[in-house]
Amino acid sequence: MLRRFSVALLLLAFVLPASAQNAPQRPEFQRPQFQRPQFQRPGTAATQSAAEPEAGLVELFGHSLLTDKGHKADLSELNGKIIAVYFSASWCPPCRAFSPLLVVLSDKLRAEGKPFALVLVGRDQDKKKALAYMKSHDMEGYLVPPEAKENRALCERYGVRGIPTLVIVDSSAKTIDADGRGTVQSTPNTAWDKWTK
Repeated sequence: MLRRFSVALLLLAFVLPASAQNAPQRPEFQRPQFQRPQFQRPGTAATQSAAEPEAGLVELFGHSLLTDKGHKADLSELNGKIIAVYFSASWCPPCRAFSPLLVVLSDKLRAEGKPFALVLVGRDQDKKKALAYMKSHDMEGYLVPPEAKENRALCERYGVRGIPTLVIVDSSAKTIDADGRGTVQSTPNTAWDKWTK
């Protein structure tokens, strides 16, 4: 009996190492690497938005700017762009005649990938009417609502006495063309060259 048991143990001693060599190797356990989060104090670059609006844009539009859908706009979207500041209203016949010309030029420039934006300084009674005016002309861009303090400030800044008035500026608030309306009406095909030379 003891002899049989010894033989069995000897067989196991030979069989086990051979079968262990043929068995698939289990991968070594790798401890996962965890990144320790970097703590940032409030107000540092990591917690601020990716792009801050240029100072000139804040000077012109403050925090009142809306999209053509009536949502609060991200002012930094205008960074580095040529901006058409358009004083207009739905009740004004000359405005309704000029707006389609401006929209055609605006659409063309944006389709060509030009950094151009249209900002309507609405001279209607309220935001709702100004947005409806934009929609009726397929005017894609931004709105300074009639009730915003920046609306009145822009009229004073550019000496607006009548509408439509179009002033072309850059994102640093520098005036490029004080008579943008005349440029769009007379030389729309070379307007961009004039504004960017």
